[in-house]
Amino acid sequence: MNLTWHIVAKDFRRLRVPISVWMLAYVVQFAVGARLLSGAVFNPGAFQTNQATCQFLSLIQFVVGFMLVPELIFDDPLVGTRAFWPTRPISGARLLGSKLLTCALLFGLLPSLISLPWWLYCGYGVSEIAHASLQTMALQVIPVALGLLIASLTGNLSRFIGWTFLLVVGVALASITLLTPVSTHLYFHGLDQLADSATNHVRLHLLSLIALLGCAVVVGLQFLTRMLARSLVVLACLLGLLAAEATWWPLDPAARLEVSSALPDAPDLDNRVTIQPKEGPRLHLEGDRSDKSDGFIFGTFEVGNATPETLLHYDPPIFEWRWPDGTVSRERGIILGTPRWEQAGSQYQVESVVPHKMRSEEDWEKSTLYQDWARNGTKRTWEEIYKRPVANHAWDYYVEVPRTDGLKMLTDPSTFTLELRGEKLRPSLEAEVPLESGSVWSRGSVGFRIARSEWSDRENRLEVHIVEHSPALGNSSYNLFGPSNPYDSDSTYVAVNRTEGESTSSVLGTTFAVAIHIATVSIELRQLVFAGPSNRTIGRGAWDNDRWTGPSYKDWFSHATLARVTEVPDGSFTRRMPIEKFTLTLDTFSKAQ
Repeated sequence: MNLTWHIVAKDFRRLRVPISVWMLAYVVQFAVGARLLSGAVFNPGAFQTNQATCQFLSLIQFVVGFMLVPELIFDDPLVGTRAFWPTRPISGARLLGSKLLTCALLFGLLPSLISLPWWLYCGYGVSEIAHASLQTMALQVIPVALGLLIASLTGNLSRFIGWTFLLVVGVALASITLLTPVSTHLYFHGLDQLADSATNHVRLHLLSLIALLGCAVVVGLQFLTRMLARSLVVLACLLGLLAAEATWWPLDPAARLEVSSALPDAPDLDNRVTIQPKEGPRLHLEGDRSDKSDGFIFGTFEVGNATPETLLHYDPPIFEWRWPDGTVSRERGIILGTPRWEQAGSQYQVESVVPHKMRSEEDWEKSTLYQDWARNGTKRTWEEIYKRPVANHAWDYYVEVPRTDGLKMLTDPSTFTLELRGEKLRPSLEAEVPLESGSVWSRGSVGFRIARSEWSDRENRLEVHIVEHSPALGNSSYNLFGPSNPYDSDSTYVAVNRTEGESTSSVLGTTFAVAIHIATVSIELRQLVFAGPSNRTIGRGAWDNDRWTGPSYKDWFSHATLARVTEVPDGSFTRRMPIEKFTLTLDTFSKAQ
């Protein structure tokens, strides 16, 4: 064991310079993150510059980390006749154990130790640190495994780089020619939506598992036998197995597990609330008659007769089709359009937990918006405008079904049952801080800082920049730069004037969000724009090129606070909706019939 640790210590001493560069890339990112969280950067252009800096540092981390793997191997090479270690009392098994231990310490433990101060600074608890550590280690597995595979079969850096290039090109070509697309295009309301195929996801996971196990076998064989020809034969067999799984396999890797209904039933929604199809379900099929890929059924359901206060969060719906011959198809679907704001509260729902005033109908009828609608023959009361449209009372869905079942539904309609489970939510006032630069709130690993709160005399409005931070555990997607809906359930902000008993939400169309992920921590810059209390500004038509031309409410905001509203669970529900005849049509983009 002492000899094993001696080899590990030798590798760390020899690679101390590249390891230091690798660690420095982490530290610089944490310094950038700390500066952002301090509120020092609130200009979107500067924030994007920091975003690009972090992305460049992440690229450096990946390249340096990947190149550390061959350096670990080439000091004790497995290929060639000039290696000195076989002449010492070092067996292949001991050398393999020492290299794996070095990789575990270097790529597993060290990144977590470097990130620990950053995680503590961001308020991570024990469970979040454990989760973040596992996620950090998991991100290293595939590049380290591939690096060990290539390095164990090559004897120098030039060959390693050449083989790596060929591998990247080969994987790219195989992905294009052998694998079917992971996502399918479905068209809702004239808009293109991507639907993920469970079949392809399972197949990709299986390919990854086979590749990792194959890498382990080849690396172990090369360390233990140093017989390059035999290792190359095993590698060729591995590549053939991967190609077979990607193109043909006798067993369906996505054989569906039975969708269980063993979960306890929750109370139903109010019996006055209805859930009905808004648009007839359609079937989408890829390819021609010879294609065996699954089909997608998609459509829209609408919640009717629900009160404006009703706020729902839907779990994946369960679809069940039954035919007279006893055939049953039961599948779990997906709610489409899952950005957080699409299931968040409307302005009325959000402002219901803070002081607010309803506008008088007489005042509403004098507004520009009402008069414009009246000229076009549309008259709506202020209550209808303020309380409608209600968020998340209509939702799009899709469900992946076996191709044979989909075709059978076209010609032989079945009975149908939709089982919808979810949570009833209610808005809750989570935090309230002075509406001024430097105000801070945090709870555990979630918090925000007002980086800038400044009245613009030229635009006649209040501009607020907020820097949020929250864990990004298990989630690698984020908003590079784009518009932001102020009713985002994780960051819904309302300006409140308790003296006047009024409040206002950020003006739609003037907000943006740009985010950075640093070591599982998401940092987001969000701009909010306020013109004045909602009961005095909505429908006034007093906007000219983003400038508020109505009365100035600068004094109103001088006595205001910024409230953060979130949705908290308020019970669960189950709704079963039977349909005697499930009528399905083929969408216009499907070629196979």
